[in-house]
Amino acid sequence: KKKIQKSIRNMKQATLLNFVEKELAFKYTAETVISYMYTIRRFLSQFPKAERLKLTDIEGYFADLKIQGKSSEYRKAILAGIKAFYDCYLELGMVKEHPCRTYRISEKKPKGKDFSAFLNLEEMETLFNLKEERYRYVGNRNKAMIGLLIYQGMTSKELINLSVNNIDLDAGIVNIKGQGKNTDRTLELKPSQITVLMRYIEDDRKHLLKNSTTNKLFLGMRGTPMTVNALHEFISRLGGTFGNKEVSPKNIRRSVISNWLNVRNISLEHVQIMAGHRYPSTTEQYINPNTQEQREAVSKLHKSIFG
Repeated sequence: KKKIQKSIRNMKQATLLNFVEKELAFKYTAETVISYMYTIRRFLSQFPKAERLKLTDIEGYFADLKIQGKSSEYRKAILAGIKAFYDCYLELGMVKEHPCRTYRISEKKPKGKDFSAFLNLEEMETLFNLKEERYRYVGNRNKAMIGLLIYQGMTSKELINLSVNNIDLDAGIVNIKGQGKNTDRTLELKPSQITVLMRYIEDDRKHLLKNSTTNKLFLGMRGTPMTVNALHEFISRLGGTFGNKEVSPKNIRRSVISNWLNVRNISLEHVQIMAGHRYPSTTEQYINPNTQEQREAVSKLHKSIFG
């Protein structure tokens, strides 16, 4: 075995790469092998004596890639190829230990939100200024959907998964079934929402339902339940953008949560429940530090004047 390893070390790089490629072919798909070999050849063109490299050398290599503006996804793909290369070198006896087996590229996204991208309540309420619809029976439906987005901060999935039974018009509440990471919750409806929902459920929805037996609240023109894509398309047609602010169900929900915390000054614990967040740390990201500082400054000024 030692003689074989010695002969391998004395091989020319091109021949050695053939060995590496064959080793990779036993473990990976053909496409992955092609990708890894491209990475390995580029790596060896910069470091022909790769068997001598230490972890610090490889860290420096990736630091250079970052300085060049290469994305973390790109660098992770390169690292995967280099790790596979050193796995082969280890099996071939070219190195005694893997220099970067434990090396990871981990770049957490900064916490917090871009508050300048959020819509204020006045901007969100302009979405109610709908153009006259071509089709009957969808006007109240559309206003009801917008209302649930901008007043209850629902997600797209939560909205389209609502059933008629989730709306209690007598109690003036909506029971929201949490989707994904969000929890179930019950929120109050505004009087104007109750009126619109009543008109939709008791009249318009019955016309849209046709021969369908679905219990879903929001229906399309053919009587089938609304989809996430249909909802997003509908919202995108309403107003485009407010400056650089995106008008989408996702940004509306974020804007609503921010409004609850920073404008209406609802407590963190209450907003966590209203938003359906499982953890308070998720809700805390929506606290605008500038608004918090302003509150504290006003509070101190008030105390200094009135004691």
